[in-house]
Amino acid sequence: MRIALLVAIVVGSILLVNPLYNYPVGDDWTYALSVKHLYETGHLRLADESAASIIFQVVWGYLFCLPFGFSFGALHLSTLALSLGGLIGFYKLCEQLTEMNAPQDRVSRWLPLLVTLTLWFNPIYFTLSFTFYTDVPFYGLMILALASFVLSQTNRPREIFFFALGCLFSSCAVLVRQYAIILPLAVALLLLARVWKVRSGRIAALLLMAPVATLAAFYYWLTVHHGIPTQFRFAQLEMLKTYRIARDVYRVPIVAVFYSGLFFLPLSLAVLSREGLDRYRAWVKYRNTGGRQGETAGGYFTVRRGVAVLLGVTAVILYVASHRLMPYLTDSPIFPQGGRTLSLGLTMGSVVSAAVLVELIGRESWPWLGDTLRRRVRLIFPATACIVVVSLILASGILDRTIEQLVDRALVAYYVRYSSEIPTNQSLEYWRSRVGEFSGGAKQILYSMGIVGVILSLLAGSLRGRLGQTGDRQGATPSPEATLSLATMLLLAGTFVLISCRFDRYIFIVFPFALVASYRSLMVKKISPWVAAGGIFVLALVSVASTKTMISGYAALFRAGEELLRRGVPLEQINLTYTFNAWMLYQQGYRTIERVGQPSYWVYAARPDFVYFGGKPDGPARVVIEVPFTNYLRLRRDRVQVWEKLSASPVVK
Repeated sequence: MRIALLVAIVVGSILLVNPLYNYPVGDDWTYALSVKHLYETGHLRLADESAASIIFQVVWGYLFCLPFGFSFGALHLSTLALSLGGLIGFYKLCEQLTEMNAPQDRVSRWLPLLVTLTLWFNPIYFTLSFTFYTDVPFYGLMILALASFVLSQTNRPREIFFFALGCLFSSCAVLVRQYAIILPLAVALLLLARVWKVRSGRIAALLLMAPVATLAAFYYWLTVHHGIPTQFRFAQLEMLKTYRIARDVYRVPIVAVFYSGLFFLPLSLAVLSREGLDRYRAWVKYRNTGGRQGETAGGYFTVRRGVAVLLGVTAVILYVASHRLMPYLTDSPIFPQGGRTLSLGLTMGSVVSAAVLVELIGRESWPWLGDTLRRRVRLIFPATACIVVVSLILASGILDRTIEQLVDRALVAYYVRYSSEIPTNQSLEYWRSRVGEFSGGAKQILYSMGIVGVILSLLAGSLRGRLGQTGDRQGATPSPEATLSLATMLLLAGTFVLISCRFDRYIFIVFPFALVASYRSLMVKKISPWVAAGGIFVLALVSVASTKTMISGYAALFRAGEELLRRGVPLEQINLTYTFNAWMLYQQGYRTIERVGQPSYWVYAARPDFVYFGGKPDGPARVVIEVPFTNYLRLRRDRVQVWEKLSASPVVK
């Protein structure tokens, strides 16, 4: 019954949106180009604008185009298929965890459905399921891989089957985005640390080599046979900027926790409301019995939750001081923006919700983490001591000149290697003038590692002394899903720091792992199902409205551009959004997919505050076309306006 209800709700929401629109939104045209090329020529080529591996997604989309020909509608169906596959795998995992760890009471029976719908109606997951972005195929495959790996530990008779399935889904995910390799890497680390155990260790090791071999084969094919697209080289250049990585060391973990808290809001409200109800009942019982039965203890406050709220409020103050509110990161219109009051409310709500989520994860994982720190103190302390010594030497400044000379040489070598392949507006002298920022960023990264190491050393020493006296290791055995989820989340956070993550949709992958890591604690909490259902319903309204607004807005944008073409305006003089310009230029032969190593951007129109289309151009201009569309988020009619510059026509460079 519950799986049928899940399918009915998901299918109903899909029909409300209607995925069969035939035009690109945002950047998904770059991935559609590869599908179109494969369909028309039979050869696989990556678009020059792509920095992701996308091979699996391209082939998957191609299969959906075979019956009726290439269309964006077919590509959207291919994305929805992977999205639904991930949802079903996630639901089945939650269902099995429920059967293994909780009695079949009313709340436990409905918990898998509530958690799965929280994932489905998230504005990022839901909206991107109706596009051909790489995000949802990546999410779906990663969730399927996570479920398979966990089931290999909880279903011993079929251990190798599920383990092989996890490696298969991981290999497919690697061919959508390269950093999907993090999940099998986390599994390998757990096996090496003997936190996880498999009966056939050699077979498991061979199976884990499949995602690694897949990634290596992809890079071999790309460099030897295909040619490296421009966006790959840009991504390498970004990772060289240590001053950006140093900033993200402090920013990305906080943003990841805040977003996870915001996404978790329907369930955290259900937890808090149940706690409040239980506390009220205890107080009534205490009062009615004259203090002889019941008690008033056990409120909302716990140490973990208090620390999380304190850190969250501190971060909010810092962000507000820098005029940044939720959502913190800029992206496409997948996450709706509100006014300052709504943004502040979402920010504060995300803090409280994140505190609940951190507490739930900590309740399940802290015994294992504490025991692991206690047993690894002999490794943590000397490593931290080395980092601290090097940090002190760097802080003294005696090696500044040597480090800057090394950085300068690296910048010169890098610029000479890539300047002919990556057109850039910055000269070599510009980059050399920022040597101090590069070396300063490297220092900050090392200082951060030293601070974390000192905290872990103190914590591990304290636990070693306390647990060593009592010999208490009760509760140190971790649950498979919590350990794998935590290990993957930590590795993901480190990866986002290295790639200088700037997108909400990248960080979203942390959320499904956080749900799995907190699942057993949610069962213990006995959440209020009606409160969770109400929160999910509000989330569903926002997600459906946001998605329909995005689709409607892009439809108006393309109608405006096509009207300009009908009026005889040359395509080179049309300056709408990046999406319209690039897609139409490709269609009319100005760019061909076979050209590798060329500049990516023809035109980019700024989209401040998640506006889907560019603003008024600089200088004198007049409106020549207005195309209305429905804004479902604000329940009003908006318009796409096309401006004609009076001084001169814009020319694509």
